[in-house]
Amino acid sequence: MESLNIFLSGIQYELGDKKELSSLFEQTDNIDDEEILKNLGLKFFRKSKVSMPSMLVKCAQRTLAESGIDPLTIKSVLFVTSSLQDHSKDKNEIGEMLCQLGLKNAYPVGIFLSRCTNFSIAIQTAMNLIKAEGQDSILVLISDVTSKSPNTPALIPSNVSVSSDAAVSFIVSKTVACTFKVLGTEHITNQKMWNSTASAGFVGHFRLFSTALKSLIKRTLDKYNLEQENIKYLITGNYNLSVQRNYASMLGFKNNQLYSKMLPDIAHAFACDQLISMYSIAHHKLLNYDDKLLLLGTGDYYLGTVILEYKN
Repeated sequence: MESLNIFLSGIQYELGDKKELSSLFEQTDNIDDEEILKNLGLKFFRKSKVSMPSMLVKCAQRTLAESGIDPLTIKSVLFVTSSLQDHSKDKNEIGEMLCQLGLKNAYPVGIFLSRCTNFSIAIQTAMNLIKAEGQDSILVLISDVTSKSPNTPALIPSNVSVSSDAAVSFIVSKTVACTFKVLGTEHITNQKMWNSTASAGFVGHFRLFSTALKSLIKRTLDKYNLEQENIKYLITGNYNLSVQRNYASMLGFKNNQLYSKMLPDIAHAFACDQLISMYSIAHHKLLNYDDKLLLLGTGDYYLGTVILEYKN
């Protein structure tokens, strides 16, 4: 049976208000942390005054307009976040958002549990809906507004990065053939990591994490008969440059394959980072036909990859 080509297009995004990194430390004595983060590539972070649905409406309207898809033909919308607070209130706002977008026949599907890997789970789920149910196009909406969450500190532990607010929208489709062809996704979890922080400490946890990460990358590249040098850009979350370069070195990539240009401007917007970087790469015309991107998601215990091929 002939394989089904699936494409990702229409990436749009919204950011919270730009804040100076120094504003995080105005009421503290952690001057050393500020200097460390600046030296590792961070400059600004983003905090939104509006809700997730409000941010998503703006970018989703642009995504739908760019795609040319009639909203009435979309049957599924994937809503992706780690920031749901008041389920009842958020659910009502999400319903209102779908009405504003004209998605009167769409059913919302939530993806919440894989943190910074949510984006790859969303792409896999969209592909499954297209393959298994014959749907033509899926609208994917990703947003995290951590500034409204009392349980999510702005400064990520160990100075890994700073949390930011953002929203991203895009289309996964078998009929809108443009921008990026999705070759596939891979996911892995290591159950030993679930309790490793307490039982083995940071070193033990990192050993388990790195073993799982290497296994995932090998499995991904082997599946598509690729080597590290066949990847134009490796796109991770917007962690500090030390973390990103450590990933690259550990996984056999060179630093010039890392795309980290969005780090200074937006910091870490959870599952939005990789899609925003994809938009930036395409916007700045950094790709040639058939160039490949590898998106890497690293949640708390869940790891995921997406392989894409540029088709413009």
